[in-house]
Amino acid sequence: MATNGQKDVPVYPIRTVARLTGVSDKALRAWEGRYGLITPARTTGGHRLFSETDIVKIKEIKRMLREDGMSMTGVKQLLKGRANG
Repeated sequence: MATNGQKDVPVYPIRTVARLTGVSDKALRAWEGRYGLITPARTTGGHRLFSETDIVKIKEIKRMLREDGMSMTGVKQLLKGRANG
């Protein structure tokens, strides 16, 4: 069983994350750059690396957008509220 620290270790490249979450790499890049919803780590070469914690967050964002029908703005506000409180 992974400890909390291990869940935060960025090891998954974007293609793997896209496959595991069902969210395209293009969408993941937009969620990072355009919307600021996720912040993956970067290798020295600039490649994105995601942790298990990031994957859980991505799946949650996907659910909020697709199943709950939330807007991108609504998701961003909800996540910001959680981070602040």
